[in-house]
Amino acid sequence: MNASLAHRVAGLFSLLALACMLRCDRLARPRLSNDESFSWRLTTYSTSELLHHMPGDAHPPLYYLILKGWTALLGDSAVALRGLSVFFALASILVLFALCREARVGVSGAFFAALLFALHLAPADEPSRNARMYSQGVFLAGLTSWLLLRALRSNRTFDGWWLGYGLAVAAFCYTHYYAFFTVAAQTLFVVGDLAARAFKRSVASVRPSLLGFLLAGGLAFLLFIPWLPVWWKQTMDVKQGFWIQPVTYDHAKRVFFTWSSGLAYGDAVDLYCWSLLLLGCILWVATRRDRAGLFFLLQASLPWLLSLALSAWSGRPIFHERYLFFAQFALFAFWGVVWNRLPGWIPRLGFGCFLVALTGSGMWTAREPWPTHPPAVADAAAFLRDRYRDGDVIWTSSPSELNRLRYYAAQAGLPATIPVRCFVSPFQPPGHIVHLGSLRGEDIEWQEYNPKRRGFARVWSTNEGLTPSGDSWREVARWMFEEESGERLPLILYERS
Repeated sequence: MNASLAHRVAGLFSLLALACMLRCDRLARPRLSNDESFSWRLTTYSTSELLHHMPGDAHPPLYYLILKGWTALLGDSAVALRGLSVFFALASILVLFALCREARVGVSGAFFAALLFALHLAPADEPSRNARMYSQGVFLAGLTSWLLLRALRSNRTFDGWWLGYGLAVAAFCYTHYYAFFTVAAQTLFVVGDLAARAFKRSVASVRPSLLGFLLAGGLAFLLFIPWLPVWWKQTMDVKQGFWIQPVTYDHAKRVFFTWSSGLAYGDAVDLYCWSLLLLGCILWVATRRDRAGLFFLLQASLPWLLSLALSAWSGRPIFHERYLFFAQFALFAFWGVVWNRLPGWIPRLGFGCFLVALTGSGMWTAREPWPTHPPAVADAAAFLRDRYRDGDVIWTSSPSELNRLRYYAAQAGLPATIPVRCFVSPFQPPGHIVHLGSLRGEDIEWQEYNPKRRGFARVWSTNEGLTPSGDSWREVARWMFEEESGERLPLILYERS
């Protein structure tokens, strides 16, 4: 191994160690979010059952299937569940470096982009610390980009790079539907890139790449065809009733500032100053007709434009900050291009110090609210373990609460067969009840249910509004478990009088 290669390996290893240290800090402490508990619940089902539950979700199945295999090997502790996302984040650093090098970005620019990615922690819903599909999607966004550039460079129709690209695109689309926007940006780039090459050389010179791209796209589409009926059903459910807030100018500008700078939104002055800097970099790269810069700009900007346009056109918002993490990956690569194109080390040093300080500040702010103690629901589950009796039933008020309590009860050692029930009104509009699709039929109880008819002797309620009906029940005791954030979880015991 020559000295240059050894230095690169050492540098990448240092970035991986830094990124791993930041992302694994207090990884088990935050309680499982509603979405994370949904992810865990799906891993408890067989593969066929998992796929059967997918029409009740709004996402494709690949992440859940991979997470199921991951937990089968490493267990389902909070660290293990979130560890899959940490793994994909570390893999994304390597892909980002390789992608920048394939795009003809210098070694220093590739390291700069990878450093920013390693330091970056989103103020909310950080994908690499969340047991959801976003970190996997970021990795596939980078992998598809790298394979596309490598296949275009080969300029052959039947090539393993095009095969890899088609498979990676299919995997990306089976991970999250926002992958369609990234693939649309890649398609637009291919059209422009091949048109420019044909103008400079000849149409015949680009025919192999064009046919290879069409074959790769056809392969990805054929692989996705079996999922189209489920995708259509989920699309209709989203159209009828989804929980994303309406898109407003104020919301969009806050998301834009956080997404592009890594900082929590402060005031309009910060936004305007940052936007001017970003616009200046974009115009500078665009006027240079920099191929790599345009490639990354398309993938960073087109998902924004398409998500906002579809939200306005359909009347149903699909714009959400965490869905834009895949586009954010391209923004890091774009910063690598800007760094590499700056003339001389003095401008690079100033620009680099500014962005590193900005990203480091955002990272520090994102880490502040991470708890240092186990969540209240974990304490409540341990409390239940010591006091639960055969013949008891546990009531929750939502599917997410049920899944989360089941998870922490299992971690505390309670058997999976304990009866935990979720109360659901039969008069809810379609799509209103989040994560209802993750439950079994026996998990659900309608309102006005009397547990005495089922032979339950005692009722544990996790909500003060859930009380057994009838005069034969009395409250025996109640306990309150509190989070570091101040949020409180009640646990109330009822017995027959």
